[in-house]
Amino acid sequence: MFTKREMRWLISLFMLFLCSCLDQSYTGQEGDKENRGVFEERSKEGLRFVHLEVGAPPYDIYERGDERLVSRLNFGENTTDISFDRANLSLSVRNSDTKSFVYETNSFLAGERNTFVFYRGFFATENMILTDPVFEPISGQANIRVAHLAYFFGRLDIFLNSEDSNCSRLEESIPSFSSVFFRGRTFYQSVEPGTYDICVAPEGETNPFLFIDDMTFNSNSSSTLFLVSERNDLRRLGIYRLSDLRTNSSEFRFQ
Repeated sequence: MFTKREMRWLISLFMLFLCSCLDQSYTGQEGDKENRGVFEERSKEGLRFVHLEVGAPPYDIYERGDERLVSRLNFGENTTDISFDRANLSLSVRNSDTKSFVYETNSFLAGERNTFVFYRGFFATENMILTDPVFEPISGQANIRVAHLAYFFGRLDIFLNSEDSNCSRLEESIPSFSSVFFRGRTFYQSVEPGTYDICVAPEGETNPFLFIDDMTFNSNSSSTLFLVSERNDLRRLGIYRLSDLRTNSSEFRFQ
């Protein structure tokens, strides 16, 4: 049996251990960010899934009919990388609540690491597969690309402006990404690390209908900015930012 003094010492030691574990395993939420868990490097190969289909229920994802890969993936969530021993995949998506089939597709993984995104098309669920970089940029720059998944909007120009310029003088600026159309994705562009205001306007116009302030891009980072509609309002545009190099690093930003 332990003495009272020994018991108090053991309880204090256990509480210190518990607090240390909690501090390492949960980063909390900041503003409207969706970050949860420890930021870790992604696997060098595999496929992650992202649910960006506005108004859709949670999804279960299966491969080759009955092999369940993902359970209850909610809107705005993404998975860790799942490894496969083949490049050709036969995927099916089911409603997590009713178990009914939503979507089936045969997909080919072109790179070592990929992102599979569900989004809302004009008439039904659609998907986009992005080939992701495996290594960090070696230049010290920040790499950014854009994917347009908001079918309510036409071609868009995206401006990345320095923090103090906001979106008030777009007529003096050149779009960082021009004429991005629905279902379109851009190549990566390298920018100086720092904090930017992001302005989205109809193609060729300088009156933005989306202004996101103070988005920071760190050196040696790679990010995809998905243009998406708000869950309950298709006419409200926002940005879902996803790190292409690290897990558990994503955020929604709406004006």
